[in-house]
Amino acid sequence: MHPLHPYHCVCHCCLSILPSCSCHLHNCLLTYSCFQIRKFAVKVNNSTTVLLPLWDTKCKILKLKPACLRQNISTRCNSTYGAGVRTLQYCLAIDTMTGNCTMGLHEFALASEDWDLLEDLLELLKEATLFFLQANSSIGDVIPAMDHIDGVLADAMNNNTINDALCACANLSHRVMNYYYSLTDATPAYQIAMGECGSPIGV
Repeated sequence: MHPLHPYHCVCHCCLSILPSCSCHLHNCLLTYSCFQIRKFAVKVNNSTTVLLPLWDTKCKILKLKPACLRQNISTRCNSTYGAGVRTLQYCLAIDTMTGNCTMGLHEFALASEDWDLLEDLLELLKEATLFFLQANSSIGDVIPAMDHIDGVLADAMNNNTINDALCACANLSHRVMNYYYSLTDATPAYQIAMGECGSPIGV
């Protein structure tokens, strides 16, 4: 991992934790579920004359509003959460299409355990993601927010009600969190936000 540049914004450092956490999650058991959904979304969204019209039809039959599935983007901190929410909302439509062998999508089918993993993943990402999407968030809120995320991950590490793979992933994400947290004290943005810089000359 590259050292933190002294002029990096503290907000950027904190927000970069979420993609890092997502990478750890994808490297574990969740890799299969997330990868399958991503491939399904790409194939359906790109098939504008065959699969996409069928997708819209299936959504209408299930009384769902026709909408394209979102895809997670590593440089956007909330994209994994947004993609997960949309996926669970349309899980019946996805199961219907992947269960039909004539559509050529059966290879992307998910088992009930895979859906449970995705639901647990959302619970871990929800706290941090929604907090940083607030309109009134400021740089002064970053360190307390990091403390809050640290607490959520610490609880998840020892939570016996979620999948063991997610507990292990939370542990890895907690280590990434601590790495970034240890570097914030040296950043000018942090010192200014916390009032630790000396007053400008002449003030």
